[in-house]
Amino acid sequence: MEIIDTPNIKTIKQLEDFLKIPAYKTLKTVVYKFDKKLIGCVIRGDYEI
Repeated sequence: MEIIDTPNIKTIKQLEDFLKIPAYKTLKTVVYKFDKKLIGCVIRGDYEI
């Protein structure tokens, strides 16, 4: 695993094109606010919520 700078990348499709890898090989972090608390989830890049 490595950290890669992705300036101006806002969608998984843009990330696929930029990195030249399929979405299922990426991860994304989704943050929700529930009961005045923040909850973070990491999901596979090709999943939608």
